[in-house]
Amino acid sequence: MRRVLFCRSGIVALGLTMAVLSGCFGTSPPARFYNLSSLRSPEPVPSSTPGGNIAILAVGPMMVPDYLNRPEIMTRAGRNEMRVNEYRRWAGSLESNLSRSIIDNLSVLLPSERYSVVRWLPSAQSNVPIRYRFMVDVIRFDADPGGTVLLEADWSVYGMDKEVLLMRKSTVSGKVNGTEFEDVIAAMSKTLEELCRDIASAVSALDKGPAKN
Repeated sequence: MRRVLFCRSGIVALGLTMAVLSGCFGTSPPARFYNLSSLRSPEPVPSSTPGGNIAILAVGPMMVPDYLNRPEIMTRAGRNEMRVNEYRRWAGSLESNLSRSIIDNLSVLLPSERYSVVRWLPSAQSNVPIRYRFMVDVIRFDADPGGTVLLEADWSVYGMDKEVLLMRKSTVSGKVNGTEFEDVIAAMSKTLEELCRDIASAVSALDKGPAKN
């Protein structure tokens, strides 16, 4: 009888353990994925030379710091602390999000009758007369929910002969209007729009005279 009771208690204990483990593994929230928004919906970007005297502006390469170069979205938890948000991720890479959004924004901010903005693909564009190539090095791009977002970037514009036409550093900040991740991504998108306005203004000035570094 005592042996039977021992077996039954063991079965009950095992069942309780499995139930607890099942409950633990079953409570993980599903991952959610986010894109940076832009001034227009993504559209196909021409990869060949357009007609007329339209200047082609190629965007790339895009560089991001190591701490941001991951699928999870990083947010600031304190002055010297970063938080990895395991279940809040980029749809694609942050680099591809930045490239797409910058191309979309510049395509709106620069007049389409004068400029065509494309992604820089050196292996496929050897015969394309690219007038300007824009390169960006993101130094910082993070936010804290309910706080602020800060974007710091060094960017350069190169000419057809690969000469440096201008080099700039931009720092853009904005308020996060809410504590949800949708609010964080919206604020990050707005700061990127402001960076693109700086770039569009500088590129437009190149056609009017020499730029000062």
